[in-house]
Amino acid sequence: MPFPWPQVFVSICIRVLWFKEMATAIKLKFRSVRHPVRASNDSGTSAVEFAMVLPLFLFLFLGIIEYGWFMTKQALLDHAVSQGARSAVQMPADTSEPELIRAARMKTREVFSLVGTINDSDIIVDILDAETIGGEDRMLPRRIVVSVEALIYPPLTGYLPDSLLPGSLQGSFTGLFP
Repeated sequence: MPFPWPQVFVSICIRVLWFKEMATAIKLKFRSVRHPVRASNDSGTSAVEFAMVLPLFLFLFLGIIEYGWFMTKQALLDHAVSQGARSAVQMPADTSEPELIRAARMKTREVFSLVGTINDSDIIVDILDAETIGGEDRMLPRRIVVSVEALIYPPLTGYLPDSLLPGSLQGSFTGLFP
């Protein structure tokens, strides 16, 4: 269940308005005779203006929180796949391919566990053999590609419409074997 941000914000705003009204009443009570209090027909105007601006403010506030959390998860996913590839590249040269794949997946899961969970089926690990490019002149070394495609992003607040939220996270990293 998402945290009830709107209810908390509304209760804080009601308290602020109450304190403002109390301060105004105290100030009016101690006004001097030279400055008489004029009858005003503006009672409740601030509350109405606040009620009109509150939905826009909440929309912007929750959008900032939601997209900030999305960017945090995206940055950590990029870091996780790079660390997964790096852990496989740093293993001894005689390590078998299944062990390299297992090490890359395990390190990716470990790093991403700070903000969420990721399954082994979501982590794609490819080990590409050395190959030549453009004849005999250039050679690409053996490399490992660790990628996550279409990891579902669960909303943090749950108050924004799905059309405004990103649907998934994705990241990829290629490491070169020595």
